[in-house]
Amino acid sequence: ALDRGAKLVVFDPRRSETAAAATEWIPLRPGTDAAVAMAMSYVIIKNDLYDKAFVSEWTYGFEDFKKRVLGEEDGVARTPEWAEEISGVPARTIERLAIEMAHARNRGVISWTGLAQTPNGMYGTMAIQALNGLLGTFDAPGGPSLPWKRKLKGAWGEGQTKPPGNAPKEKLDKADMWAGWIPSYFPRDVAEGKIEAVVNYFGDPILSWGNQEAMIQAFESLKFCVSIDAFMGDTALLSTVVLPDATYLEQSQVKPDWMYDAFISYWQQVIDPLYDSKPSWWIFIELAKRLGMGEYFPWAHIDEAHRNQLSGTPWSLEELKEKGYIITDNHEFYKYKKWGELNPPEGYGSSGKTKTGKYNFKNPVAEEKGVDPLPDYKAPDPELAPDDSYPLVFGNFRVFEHEHCSTFNNIYLMKLRGTNPLWINVIDAAARGISDGDAVTVRSPWGIRNLRARVTWDICQGVVASAGGFGHARGIEADPKYPQFGGTNTPGLMRPNTAEPMGGTPLFKFIKVQVEKSG
Repeated sequence: ALDRGAKLVVFDPRRSETAAAATEWIPLRPGTDAAVAMAMSYVIIKNDLYDKAFVSEWTYGFEDFKKRVLGEEDGVARTPEWAEEISGVPARTIERLAIEMAHARNRGVISWTGLAQTPNGMYGTMAIQALNGLLGTFDAPGGPSLPWKRKLKGAWGEGQTKPPGNAPKEKLDKADMWAGWIPSYFPRDVAEGKIEAVVNYFGDPILSWGNQEAMIQAFESLKFCVSIDAFMGDTALLSTVVLPDATYLEQSQVKPDWMYDAFISYWQQVIDPLYDSKPSWWIFIELAKRLGMGEYFPWAHIDEAHRNQLSGTPWSLEELKEKGYIITDNHEFYKYKKWGELNPPEGYGSSGKTKTGKYNFKNPVAEEKGVDPLPDYKAPDPELAPDDSYPLVFGNFRVFEHEHCSTFNNIYLMKLRGTNPLWINVIDAAARGISDGDAVTVRSPWGIRNLRARVTWDICQGVVASAGGFGHARGIEADPKYPQFGGTNTPGLMRPNTAEPMGGTPLFKFIKVQVEKSG
C-alpha cells in the first residue's frame, strides 16, 4: 500500500518496525494518545470536516462528545495546544495531520495494546476510535473492517449430551466496566482464598500476568496446579502435574475467522504426536472420564466434533480437509448498510456488540454503571506516574518473530530474535554514563531486572522499552549450548495486583523505572 502511494502515520514512543516503514513517525509520551486524538477531533469538528451523514445516521452521543471536545462541558477545549502540553507532540503537527486525514479519500485509524495496557487504556482507545466515528471510516476503504466470521455450531451432535451450565457462582474481580476474573489480580485472589487450584492450558502466567515475583509466590501457595502445554514453561515448573500437549503440527483444528474475506480454515495434523504428548482434545476427554463426566465428551475422535461444528453449513469436513481453506463470504465494504446496524447478523460472530447497533461516541454501558461515558485523556494514578526516584517510563513491546511467550523453543525464531535489550534514548543514556551494549539495571518500586542497553535515537527521551515474552527458566533461553540467546521478563516489574481500572488489562506499557549502569 505504501508503494502504491498510501500515507501511514505511526504514533509511538518507540520507532518500531512499522514506524520505521511509515511515512511519518510521531513520537509521544506513553499513555497520552487520548490527548492527541481528542485534539484531532477538535480540529475536525471545529473546521466542520466530519462526515455528517454517518454521524447522524450511524452514531450515538455525538452532541455530548462535541461539547466535551469544544470545551462547552467543562471549559477546557481539547485543542492541539492543550494536547501538546500533555503529549509532547507539536500543536502544528496535530492540526496538520487532522486536516490531512479529514481530506484523504480513504482513511482510517487503528490501535491495539499500546493503548490498552496503560492506565488510560479504555479512554485512549475510545478517543482513537472516535476519529473513525467522525470520519465514517468503519467498514469503508482504508478504515477498520467490521468482523463477520461464521459462527459454527457446538461440538455436540444429535443425541449427545452437553455439559450442564458451569457459570461461576460469583465474580472474582471487579473493574469499573465489568466483573469477572482479572489475571493481574491473581496474587490477591490467591491470598484471599478465592483461588486454590488452577488448570493452566497453553500459557505461562508467570511471564505474562503481572509482577513476576508476586505471581511466583501465588502459584507456590496454590493447593494444586496442572499445566497442559507442549513445552516446559515457568508456570509448568511450579505445577503439581504437567500433561504434555501436542503442538499444532501434531493435531488438527477447525477455525472460522475473517481478515479481508470471511473464511473457515483447517489446520491439518502433519505428524503423529511425539514421545508421550497427546492432542489437547484427547487430554480433555480423558480428564472428563476420570472426573465421572465422560458422557459429556462422547467423541471417539476429534473429527466427529469437527463434523458436528460444520453441520448446518454448506460445507463438509471432507471438503474442508481437501481444500484447507474455504471462503464463506467475500469481502464487502459498508456491510452495516445491508445489516441495518453495526452488529453482524445472526449466524456470524464478533468479539463484541454495540448496545445501540451504532458507533457510540458515548458508551451506553458506562452510562448505566455511572462511569464517565465519553472519550478523554485521563492522567495516570500518581502512584504509577514517573517521579524523582523513578523518572522513566518502561514500555513492553511485541516483536514480529515471537508470539507472546510461546515461541521461544523454536531455534529458527530465536536466531532471528534471541534476546531483548533495553532501548534507551541517547540523551538519557549519556546522563547515566551508559554506552550501547553496556549491562544495565532497571529498577521499579516493585522489582529489579538486568539487561543490555541499546542506545538509540529511536525512542522518546524519558522512555525505555524492551521486547516481551523473554525470561524462560527452561528451554533455549536457559540452555548453556546457546549463550547468545536469552532475555529478561522486564514487564514483570509492574506493581502487583494492578490493572487498567476500566477493563482490567495489565499495565505492561506504563511502569515507572530508573536505569543505572551495572557495577
